[in-house]
This record gives sequence, C-alpha cells and structure tokens, in this order.
Amino acid sequence: MAFTKVSDLKIFPHIDPSFDDLHSNSLDFKRHLKGNIALNKESCMLPNGRPSCSEYYLNGVLMAKIYFTFESDEDTNLVTDRREELVYIKNDETETPKALIKHKEYDPDLLTDGILVMEERVRSRQNILEGLKTFLAGYLQAAIVQDLDYIINLIDPYWEAYDYKIGSFVRTGHSAWRDSLLADDLSAYSTWIDLPVVDGQGNPVAATVKQYMINTLTY
Repeated sequence: MAFTKVSDLKIFPHIDPSFDDLHSNSLDFKRHLKGNIALNKESCMLPNGRPSCSEYYLNGVLMAKIYFTFESDEDTNLVTDRREELVYIKNDETETPKALIKHKEYDPDLLTDGILVMEERVRSRQNILEGLKTFLAGYLQAAIVQDLDYIINLIDPYWEAYDYKIGSFVRTGHSAWRDSLLADDLSAYSTWIDLPVVDGQGNPVAATVKQYMINTLTY
C-alpha cells in the first residue's frame, strides 16, 4: 500500500521539521508536531454509545480522523474486537489510506478481558445518557424558545425522579428506565415530553420526545 508524503497533508506546516521525511503511516500527531501545537478533538458517537470516529482540528481545520470498528457478541452486545484506524486529511480534502494503529481482541472468559468489556458497555451507556441529555436540552431550548436555564429547570424534575432507574441502565443495562417510559403516567412532564421531534428541515424524527427517548434506549 502506498502512503502519502507528509508534505501533501494539511497538518504538514505544524510538524516538527525533524520529522518532515515521514510518510502518513508513520506520523503520530501526538508526538511529531511542533512543541506549541495540539489538536482539538471532537467525537462522533454511534447510537449504541460506542465511538464511530474522533476528528482532530487545528484552528477549525480538520487535520486527522481516527475511525473505530467494533465487533460484538450478538446476544450480549459485549465487544469482542476493537480496531482503531488513523487517516490524515490531504491538501485536496481527501483522506489518506487507513493505517491500523490499535487492535484488540477480547475473550470474555479471561478475567481481565471480562472486566474490560463490562467497563466498555458502562461507558457506552453513559455516552447514550449524556448524548440524550445534550440533545434534549438543545432541542427543547429551540422548540420552546426559552433560555437554557429555563429548560434545565423544566426537565430536571424528570431526571431526579428517575435517577435510580437511569443509574441502573448505565451500570447494568437494566430495562427499568425504558419500561417506565412505556408504562408510567408522565403527564407531569407533558409540557415537553409530548412535543414532536423534527429535524432541521421540519421532517419528523419521532412522534414525541418520549418516543425519541424510547428509541434511543433500544441499545
């Protein structure tokens, strides 16, 4: 596989001159940049809470990406294989060939791997929760046309009332939180939980905020 010269990369002006002769497959933006340079990271999340990619920017310009690929057990959703592949953005806006930088196979029957895969699912469910909270705050702020403090005060009683079930979801994947959305009387939160969810073009995403939450917790 042919790899790209660093001089063809957007990140090239920020590389320490002593590494100018590297190719993209050997370049490590955490070690080979000039001393005063650090990239800003933005993460992209899959619906199941696992990362799909991390994007790295400098002054708003995309410089590199790390793509994540997971294989998981069909019944338990526990990860069995994780790969990380790095690309750099070239001056013509295309990506370099993917370079494998990390690969881990997990055997849940081994104690250490078993702990790691359980911790991974907890982190993923925490990501689902935080992503849902962020979405709801932003969406409701736009839909109700109120400031963020108003929205936080509006929905905080729900988070407080269901704190234990939400915690059980994060810690163990227990379905009690999702079940409560399906079965409980949530009329106390009707001012926001019954609002329809639409995208930026006004197309329906979910019949209500409640249904959006249920769909999110499918994972």
